Parts: sequence; structure tokens; C-alpha cells
Amino acid sequence: MRRVPGRWWIVLGVVAAIAVFSSTLSLPQDTSRLFIFFTATAHANLEPCGCPVNPSGGVSRRAAFIRSHTPPDTPVLLLDGGDVVGPPTPEGLIRSEFMFRAMEEMGNSVLGLGARDFSFGPDFLRFAEEHYGFTFVGTNLLSSRTRAHLFAPYAIARVGGGRVLGIPFGGLRVGVLSVMGKDLVPFIPDTWEPAFLLDPLVAVRTFSKRIRSQCDLVVVLAYTDQNLLDSLVSMPGVDVVIAARTLNVPPGYTNVGMRGKAALAYTGYEARRIGVMHVRLDSSRNMTEARGDLIALSENLPEDETVRAMVQESRRAVAALPNPGSLQKEPPAQ
Repeated sequence: MRRVPGRWWIVLGVVAAIAVFSSTLSLPQDTSRLFIFFTATAHANLEPCGCPVNPSGGVSRRAAFIRSHTPPDTPVLLLDGGDVVGPPTPEGLIRSEFMFRAMEEMGNSVLGLGARDFSFGPDFLRFAEEHYGFTFVGTNLLSSRTRAHLFAPYAIARVGGGRVLGIPFGGLRVGVLSVMGKDLVPFIPDTWEPAFLLDPLVAVRTFSKRIRSQCDLVVVLAYTDQNLLDSLVSMPGVDVVIAARTLNVPPGYTNVGMRGKAALAYTGYEARRIGVMHVRLDSSRNMTEARGDLIALSENLPEDETVRAMVQESRRAVAALPNPGSLQKEPPAQ
């Protein structure tokens, strides 16, 4: 057998190392742009509304829309402003868990909190964090007993980055805050500790300053009224405000658009529409443009087959319920 000279072993080793390195390398995307999909107030409605004309909504349509409209070279962030959870009934519990499963499949990771997300208590939301990898954000939501935050006061999502040998680099860092207006206190069943709400403007001002140096953009999911939206969108350090409570768009406003130096966007009722926002940034990561719209998830849109199968499974689970009777308090076993 002919021996391979020593220098060729070196060459072969270098080639092998390059091959291994290349297999672990993914390059960051274009960080001069960001694509945001956003929803709110789904209330665990997995299927389209029962409207007699062009029923809209449904998580399988939402999933298909996100997949088909995700640009390959642009960082993408999925956000939900809250009220994901359904009503406090056995059927509502089942549909809520299937909603979480569908959102995990779509790629949601950071979720705001609405007043009706506590139908089954905070423990059910912590169960969802543990099992589906979510981070629930409640910037002004505190325990009335300890005055400690019930959930994370903020999250920093890294999107569009690359990896080498499993180590992330590049991309955009987006700080996400989520506040509720004090006019609508979270509904928490009597068996759990009640919540306390900080002043939302004070909370956003405090935490946006805390995370600003760590982020390229700061987004606020605001479960509030119009007056508070206008105050938030004019606050220094805030780049994007998304209305997580369904509101009528005031005259002179648009579904998605700039209001001074920041962007303001509105969400649709029961997630029957999905919000899309295109953001542009300059070389210093200052936002220069934000535009988009709310897109109806109408019956002419395709469905994602994986999520559609989840919806069908949820129907069978609801159909198998015994006489609804008492409310199930504990999250279902996995």
C-alpha cells in the first residue's frame, strides 16, 4: 500500500476542518430591515369566525400566511399582544392549550399579556412557558402581595443572526415590553392571588431605559386605550407600539404607520387579521421607516397542514369532553 506523504495529511486535515466549519456556519441576514408579524385577542379561537360571508381567521391560515410571506433574507419577529387564552370552561382550556401548540409551531416565542389571559390562573401560563418555550412579558404586572413581577418585565429577542460552531452572532436585538392600562384589571379567579398594575407609562419609561443599550429596537405591546397609545408612541426610547387591545383606528391614523419618530400599529379582533410591519434601519440602527397593514385571513387563503391537523385534534378532544360541569383548574398532564 502506497503511503500518503505527511504534508498531504495536513492538507486533508485542513480540508476536513473547513468542511466541518462550513457545516456549522450560517450567515446573518440583512439587518437594515426587520419584518414583524403581530396578532392579539385570539381568545383561543383556533378556527375561522362563523360569519355568514367570508369567515375569516383561523390559526392554520395564519401559519400558512406567515410561512409564505416570510422573506428569506430578512430578520423576522412574531409577536402577540395577549388575550390568547380562551374562556374559563373545560372547552376553553383545551382550545387554549392547542392555541399554544399552534403558536409554537408558527414560531412565536415572546407573548404579551392581556386581562383575559388569566382565566386559568398564572400557573397555566407558567406551564405554557415551560412546555412551549414562550416568554410571557408583563412589564407593569405585579403580585399584589409581594410587589414582585408575576412574569418577566421584558424580553430581548435576537433575530436574523448567524451561527458558527453553534455560537450565535450578528442579527438584531429587539427588546419587547408589554403593559396593560389600569382601566381593565386582569381577571384572575378567586383561587389565585390578585394582580397589581404599576402605572404603565412609568413602567415603560423605567424598563425601556434599562434595556435600551442592549437593543437595536424597543417594541411595546400595549393593552391600553388610545390616549395611552399616543403617550407611549411619543416616549423617548420607544420605537414601535402595537395596540394589543382591539380599538377603532382614529381619523388621520393608519393601521400601521409612523407617528413622529416611532411606529404605531393596530391589531384586529380575535386575530381574524394578521398585522405585517416592514421596518427599515440606518447604519446606526435607527429606525427610518415603518409601514405595513392588517391582512384579513380570508377563506381564499391556504391552510398549513400541520396546524390544520392540530385544529382537527382539538375538535376531537372537545367532542370527547364529559358533561362540562366543574372547571378543571390544573394544566393537563403531558
